Order: sequence, then C-alpha cells, then structure tokens
Amino acid sequence: MDLLQNLSHLRKVLDDFLSRVVQVEEDNLAVVQRIDKLEEIVFGKKKEYWQISERFSSLKKWLTEDGIRLMQGKLERKQVERIVFCIERIKDFQPKVRDKKKGELIEKVLRSSNSFVRESTRKAGLEYSPLGLIESAETQIREGFLQEPAPDEDLKQEFEKTLDYERQMLKLFYKPKDHLLSILDCQLGTLEARPTFQDELFSAALIYFLKQKNYKMSPYVERFKKITAKMEKSKAL
Repeated sequence: MDLLQNLSHLRKVLDDFLSRVVQVEEDNLAVVQRIDKLEEIVFGKKKEYWQISERFSSLKKWLTEDGIRLMQGKLERKQVERIVFCIERIKDFQPKVRDKKKGELIEKVLRSSNSFVRESTRKAGLEYSPLGLIESAETQIREGFLQEPAPDEDLKQEFEKTLDYERQMLKLFYKPKDHLLSILDCQLGTLEARPTFQDELFSAALIYFLKQKNYKMSPYVERFKKITAKMEKSKAL
C-alpha cells in the first residue's frame, strides 16, 4: 500500500470517527432537550403549560413521542433522576383538577407515567426505593458487589423483592389518601398496558385483601381474569 493509499485510508478512518463523535453529541443533546421539555411541561415554564390540565395533556403527548425516543437509547443515572423527579412532582397537581372528564385523562396519563418511570429505571439498571434510585440487584451482581443467591434461596428472595415492590409502590407512586380501590384500578390499567409479573401479583394481592374486607370485587376479578388470560395468550404465541 503506497503513501496515497495510506493517507486515503487514514482519512476514511478519521471521517468515520468524527461522524460517530458528532452522532453521539447530537444524541446526547437530543436527550437533554427532551428532558428539558419535560421540565418545561411539569413546572409550567412556558405560557402554553400554565394551565394544570394542559400540563397533563402535554405530558401525555411527551410520553408517546419524546418518552418513546428516550427509551430507544441509553439513559444516565442523572437523566433518570430528572425524569423521576418531574413525574413525582406533577402528581401533586392532580387534586387541583376538578373536572371529571379531565380527571379521567389525568388518571390515564399518570398510569402511563408510572409505567414509563419503572421501565426507564429498569433499563438504566436502577430501582426506585424509599431512599431514591439505587442500583438493582441484577446490576450489583453483574458488577461484583453482590453474589448470585444460592438456588434454594432464589424463590424466597424473589418473593421478598415482590413484597418490597408493593410497599414501595404504595409509598412512592400513590398518595396516602388514595383508596385501595383507586390504586387497584390504576394497577389493573398499568398491567393491561404493560404486563409485568410484579404488577400481576400486586393486583392479585389487592383484590384478595379487599375481598376479605367485604368489598364487592366481582368487576375487578373479571377484569383481572381477562387481562391475565390475554397475557397467557401472548406468551403462547
């Protein structure tokens, strides 16, 4: 290979490298801009978001557009923290909306928001605990901070983790005054939108507990059966 060929090859390698650098910078900037937009919506930083109901409508659109694009890439811990803070903050505005129709929209948006937070934290190798974001057990095992549990401990630890998930959901994603029926309704909506084993167990536990307290649970039981049947059918495909 002569000098000109070497120079041509070197130029190509350099161009490829610079292109990748530029793409990474553009992707990082896009992530920052999308999270900045979320903060603008939640905190009403622009006139178009001053009305509380408009913030929830805009959040719905953000989740289906910017949120989906964020999930296609890799999020850093600080970026996830900003997202979680915004979602937690906007929940404080829910009681201020008195209109019933708008209230139904807000419930749906908050369910989608909760699902988005759980998915984004999971993808970043984090879990949302009462102390804030922490590295998930899977991440700590992979990085050598924890050892893989022995086989005979797996089920017990998995069950304990499920109970912790339910406690954290009640403390972090729902308000103290929320009735368990409302929480169950939200959980069933979340389970239907994005099925997970943890949400399935949480919903089942709520149904059983409320049934023991003599609440009329037939509609919820039927809804739960339809959702789980659909889940089983999806697994079989």
